[in-house]
Amino acid sequence: MSFDIGIGKCIAISKGTVELHVDNSVVRKFFPRLPWQREGTSVLRVPAACCSEVRRPAVGGEVFLDHGALAQSQKGWLDIDGSGSFKAVDLSSIADGMAPGPAVAPVVKGRWR
Repeated sequence: MSFDIGIGKCIAISKGTVELHVDNSVVRKFFPRLPWQREGTSVLRVPAACCSEVRRPAVGGEVFLDHGALAQSQKGWLDIDGSGSFKAVDLSSIADGMAPGPAVAPVVKGRWR
């Protein structure tokens, strides 16, 4: 089963790639022992093929990645401090520990009198 994972705000879309600001929780997926960074400074560049088919990326909007595409060990690039220096990262790290849970059963509500 595949599902989408929202990871950050889109800042640019170019031929074949999407760039977005990611918060510290995403950066820690790649570098767990990294000291805290200012929010909004880390930039992640991902292949457009990893993006959700249902929720397409748009500049200024949330970027959703397809869990199934991430599970195939896709390569992305991370600029940790916003300096323009990108390092290769394995995007499958984002999906580590995430699995779709069972559907929540509907709650039967009592009648109001």
